[in-house]
Amino acid sequence: MSSLKFYFVEVLDALRVTLVLRGDYAKAFTACRKHRIDLNVLVEHNREAFLERLPSFIEQVSDVDYINLFLTNLGYAHPIYLFISELTWRHDQSRQATR
Repeated sequence: MSSLKFYFVEVLDALRVTLVLRGDYAKAFTACRKHRIDLNVLVEHNREAFLERLPSFIEQVSDVDYINLFLTNLGYAHPIYLFISELTWRHDQSRQATR
């Protein structure tokens, strides 16, 4: 039974990496959330690429509650927590201005 669980975790990890590499953050976020995988993996796989694609991440995972869940999971001490918080706030402000 434990080898099946290990295989399942490996398949999920491969799926997550594939989705992150393709920039499909909505599906990667959903998969991590559904299977209770630490959301840090979305960032830690490749921080530089994540930061470059951050606007895409915010657009794809546009639900404020999901963004908050992601930020909470990163933790206040994470180096890009403040950067993401600032960018999210700006994004929200620009969306409200266009209404």
